[in-house]
Amino acid sequence: MPTPPADDFWPAPLAHLSHPFLADTDEDVIVAEISSRPIGAFPGNRLLFTALVPQAEASAVLKAPGGIGHGVECNGPHPCVSAEGAYRPYFWIAGPVGSSKVFETLVHTWDNHNKSVILPDSGFLMCYGLVPRVLNNGVICWDDPRRPVYNVLRLVPLSEYSVATGHSTARMTIQRDYLEDYLSLRGCAAVVTYFEERFSRNDPDVEALLAGGDGISFVLSGRKLWLKRSQADWLGNQLSQVWGCSLLLAPKRRPISDEPEAQLRWPDRESALKGKDRGAIGLGFEYAYVRDEVLVEYEEHDEFEVNPESGSVSYDGWWCVPCCRRYGRNHIEIELGKIYEGAPFNIIKHFNKFAVQREVAERDRDVHGTRHIGNRARDVVYAFLKLTNWLAELSDALGLSSAQQEIGQLVTADVNYSGWWTFKALRPLGHVVPLSLSFVNFLGRCTELFKLLENLQPGPLRQMLIQLGIQKGEIADFRSLKLLGTLCQLAAIATMNAFHLVSDRAHVCSQWNSSVILAELRPLFALNTLRTAEAHVPGTSTATKISEALQAFGIDRDECRAGWGKALDEVYDRFTTSLEDIARLIERSSTGGA
Repeated sequence: MPTPPADDFWPAPLAHLSHPFLADTDEDVIVAEISSRPIGAFPGNRLLFTALVPQAEASAVLKAPGGIGHGVECNGPHPCVSAEGAYRPYFWIAGPVGSSKVFETLVHTWDNHNKSVILPDSGFLMCYGLVPRVLNNGVICWDDPRRPVYNVLRLVPLSEYSVATGHSTARMTIQRDYLEDYLSLRGCAAVVTYFEERFSRNDPDVEALLAGGDGISFVLSGRKLWLKRSQADWLGNQLSQVWGCSLLLAPKRRPISDEPEAQLRWPDRESALKGKDRGAIGLGFEYAYVRDEVLVEYEEHDEFEVNPESGSVSYDGWWCVPCCRRYGRNHIEIELGKIYEGAPFNIIKHFNKFAVQREVAERDRDVHGTRHIGNRARDVVYAFLKLTNWLAELSDALGLSSAQQEIGQLVTADVNYSGWWTFKALRPLGHVVPLSLSFVNFLGRCTELFKLLENLQPGPLRQMLIQLGIQKGEIADFRSLKLLGTLCQLAAIATMNAFHLVSDRAHVCSQWNSSVILAELRPLFALNTLRTAEAHVPGTSTATKISEALQAFGIDRDECRAGWGKALDEVYDRFTTSLEDIARLIERSSTGGA
């Protein structure tokens, strides 16, 4: 009979379990996992859950022979209850062997056939008022909108088992500060309880303990170890299994409930401000200057309203950073008293990270000018609305009466009333453009900009061309951009020959040449080229097309080595001018204006 191994012995297939489950630098804590992912060279399975163990009992529990219950138990699903009985569902993790002790679990889980579900305890969620957000891949994130903090808890709730592939991965992680805070509030330590099995082939540690036998088990401090011959030879000829528990996190503080109100120093201000010390700010206007990248955090989440024209941020009437104004291309001026008055401390801290001296913001404004992405986006939206308005006027003159919304899906009066940045489809147009913008992101922003043109509906444009006298078959394959281009070609003929586009339509159409390229349209087609380039594999032909498109915007690629932010400014500006020129061309040709 082999001598039982020491308490700190781990065979090679399970040696990873000798390390702490949580490193000092880890910000997210795995509190539940069901998976069949390999660890190193060893395939196998893991079932891991977390118990809340009173701190006074944690040391004894971790040393208990054989550990504690290796999984979450529940009085279900599908309980048997007598007709006169009542059912009260609950979950628990069993204490040490031979003890009637049970522990509260941070994780609720159950099985149904080949499916395993894991969910967070609702008490933890309620404690911080967490709100769920479902991602496209089915992952559920729970956020703390009060602060706000995202991904406090991240959950893949379902694991499915098959003989061929094992368990698909289900996992739950919690941000370390929140878990430590909750443990402190509850007076508990987090103890992981796990079952893990790993297959190996001819591992000497395992073979020595088997000593020629088929299997052997040991009860050690905090765990039970079982080594045996494997019948699943395609995975390995040895199987190492362990049921155990380990300390995950012992709390030392309450970083959320007792979050310290740190002192913040603002450039250009002599004294620091502690917490939300609004009273320390003088009655006179006092300003701070921040880089506009401060807005990126809020642009990524739909629940925030970011005004790109001013740089202000608000959240559903709960809080706001008001009284802002853009200060040059890359900075925002904020009234210090107002941000302390209207925003949570976490928001103030976030803005403080981007603070600079006024002198820095002024120098930057002198170099890069006063135009910023907010007014560039506004200008391009209103240029598009001007175009669709004149297209609607032309439609009316032709007896078709297509409204502005039917032509371009946006209505000037609605945009005026709500603000263009409140429209979800338009919001990305006003996102921050850093000077260091990468070429890949430059192409992505060109794609977003082109989406404005995709609002043009081909039906009304085609009807106008047919009404003007173009044969339906000649434009049957044209999409919105080419249909708009054809209207511009006709408008240019009318303007050049002093014709009226509507009343002289026969003369205009008789001179139509579909191959004519108008200068007003070059930026639109160049933008389309950059949009399609984003989705194509780089090659010689694609590179040539990109170069030609950049030339249409007057962009020198060699001048963009430090970043493509200024190049995107040029795309916005020339695209806006192009839309305005086209609108003016439609207006002149259909009204007889000079």
